[in-house]
Amino acid sequence: ASITIANIGDTGNAGAVATTIGNSTTANLTFGGTYFRTSGNLTATTAAGAGKIDFTGANPVVTTAGNAVEFVGGDILLADGSNLTINTNISNGADNGGNITIAGAIAGTSNENLTLTTGTKGTGTVSVHAIGAGDEISTISIRGNTQIELDGDIKTSGATGDSGAPNLTFTGPVELIGNITITTDTAGTDGAVSFSGAIDAEVAGTETLTIDSGTASTTISGAVGATRELGGLTINSDNADTGAITLTGIGTGTSAGGTGAAAVTVGSTGTTTLTLAGSTYNIDGNADFESVNGADKIAITGTNPTFTLHDDNIRFLSGDINLADGANLTVNSQGGAITIAGAVTGTSAENITLNSGATGGATVAVGEIGGSDQMHAINITGTDGVTLNGNITTDDTASASVSITGPVTLGTDVTIDTQGANNDGTITFATSGTSINGAQTLTLDSGTAAIQLEGKIGDSVALAGLVINVTDGAANTGTIEIFDIGDDDPATGVTGTVSIGNANTQSLTLDGTNYDTTGVTVYEAASGNTILITGASTSITTANNNLTFDGGNIVLSNAGTTTISTGTGGGALQIDGT
Repeated sequence: ASITIANIGDTGNAGAVATTIGNSTTANLTFGGTYFRTSGNLTATTAAGAGKIDFTGANPVVTTAGNAVEFVGGDILLADGSNLTINTNISNGADNGGNITIAGAIAGTSNENLTLTTGTKGTGTVSVHAIGAGDEISTISIRGNTQIELDGDIKTSGATGDSGAPNLTFTGPVELIGNITITTDTAGTDGAVSFSGAIDAEVAGTETLTIDSGTASTTISGAVGATRELGGLTINSDNADTGAITLTGIGTGTSAGGTGAAAVTVGSTGTTTLTLAGSTYNIDGNADFESVNGADKIAITGTNPTFTLHDDNIRFLSGDINLADGANLTVNSQGGAITIAGAVTGTSAENITLNSGATGGATVAVGEIGGSDQMHAINITGTDGVTLNGNITTDDTASASVSITGPVTLGTDVTIDTQGANNDGTITFATSGTSINGAQTLTLDSGTAAIQLEGKIGDSVALAGLVINVTDGAANTGTIEIFDIGDDDPATGVTGTVSIGNANTQSLTLDGTNYDTTGVTVYEAASGNTILITGASTSITTANNNLTFDGGNIVLSNAGTTTISTGTGGGALQIDGT
């Protein structure tokens, strides 16, 4: 049998108390009027399937005063102009809104709008399945103060609808009952997607969320997977998607038990702006964060944001990163590769720490860091390798520093500059395993601060040039320590010009055993006993080119014999001190 209901009550009065309409064999239930108001629970039941529950009136409103509304069995179809509102706390008169449960799908006819709300007070859960499968639902607003349960895909139409845009808004914490795809990317007007609260899986590590908002924005204001980890998170991964994205956090803490998503792909080369506004991103899978190429396109704005991976890779792609005031960035991959393709700038003396952790693909690759002179302490650890693809510059505040640990490859000519107008910073290539290789030129300028190169330079691929603190003056007194240049295989560690120190360098310490260069080579320090050769049986040679020890006296090691040579061919040897 079929049932048709004209109205229940009106705008100010309930037409019934607890109301039950239909049963599991009801072929069709039509709500043909505008007002359906009860003072008790409302339950409407039909047989399962499409076309079983119809709303045909203009702008129908279903309301209760804190009581539940449930549609059981069949799918809901909204007729032309039947923009449906279900409000279980009308006028917010009750302390809590009633639950809203819709077992079937919801479809429209000609860009209808849908509003489901438990009011602004207290509790109330909204449970829905698929919405808009026929591309005929425009603006969707769902509010569940206790929770919103999603058990089907949601798709908006390309029409603007009555609200002026085909937006999709969730107010309240969301739980994914199944793998959910939200699509507001249409052939017409794309719709903005907004989540006010957290998003969790029903079963930790199982349900996934995919969002495609096209040219419109996506904003998630709560943490993803804060209570139960998502099986995956994907937002606007197509390069044609230009909508801005704001993400406020993934997971909790840094332990494996606090991960918020098993894998993450957020943004694409089309994303106009990607804002990472949270402090915690704990991910148990590979993670990509991407935007369009250009300055400040990836904005990291949370306080001391920490990205934690668990032996997985993380990539920040295409766009340059800007760290907001206080957004001191830490990335720990714990065995995975860390890649930052664009430049990184700060706002007010921010720090950056990149640590790939244990071996097994634990590499770090970075572009330019600190081009705006607003980066303070820069610490990079790549156990299996560090690739530098741009210059590094620190700010002009006290105790600035650059520290790199792990075998380094120069992807381009690199300048590391820690000299400020008032404050200088140290430069450290820490540990004997921090070798420096690549057929490029490395330039270091630390002013009055110390430089320590603890690993071999050019022990597998010779550098094209090496320049360290070469400018004379009282502002360039920093000490320099160099372990080795080359190790006889290849024959030289630097093939081009080498210029190390200046007339004001306090001390230049060569504490290795091999200093093999090809081009013109100058070691320089201030006058006095300032050029210190402390390694055992040290060999300092050029391949038939000029070799100069300028300014300071050479203090030889007591261990073994020190050899200084320009090779068997041409090349002048000049020692200005004693």
